[in-house]
Amino acid sequence: LNLAPGNIIQCRIQSILSYNKIIVHLNLTPSYEVLVNILKKKADSQQIVEMPRDGMILCMYHDVIKDWIRIEVLKYNDDKDEMLIRLIDFGIEELLLLSEEDKTKFRCLPAETVNIPCQAVTLMLPIAPVDDDDDDGNTEDRDETLMTLIVECILNSEQNDGIYNIRLRCVSEDVIHGHLMDESGTNVIYENLEREKFITL
Repeated sequence: LNLAPGNIIQCRIQSILSYNKIIVHLNLTPSYEVLVNILKKKADSQQIVEMPRDGMILCMYHDVIKDWIRIEVLKYNDDKDEMLIRLIDFGIEELLLLSEEDKTKFRCLPAETVNIPCQAVTLMLPIAPVDDDDDDGNTEDRDETLMTLIVECILNSEQNDGIYNIRLRCVSEDVIHGHLMDESGTNVIYENLEREKFITL
């Protein structure tokens, strides 16, 4: 990623994995829009893959996302009609329970989408929980509480068309570190959690 610390960039949030780990699509290139448009136009006419195998890269229509997406088959259990997949451009895994009808929704990737890079980028928020002398080392409950609070801050700060600002701190190949900012790009959207002594920034 050709980005520098201090830059403000825009993103769309795809999934929140923990209080400090979020999967985003960056609004830097038209790659994701190009990918979606190609899949919409061509995926339905691609060859059906009736017997997916572990490691295959395919496309499928996702009933929740309501669109064609790229997937990697991680493990297919024919006996139980189960398939573990990775949603390539969303950075998450799902376990599918397949009906007979479901087995026809896996298609070969359109050739034009094969070389489009993975669109899922991991955003690590540079925040840390404040140690609480009364938590008895129960970090799981603490982390769940922090995730709920962060999600609430994100939902309350949604900007135009679901776009958020990120102020970059550092960048690696597929991970960026930075804060989610308000629409003006000047205030961290969860800075109230620092004032309330839940986190440190």
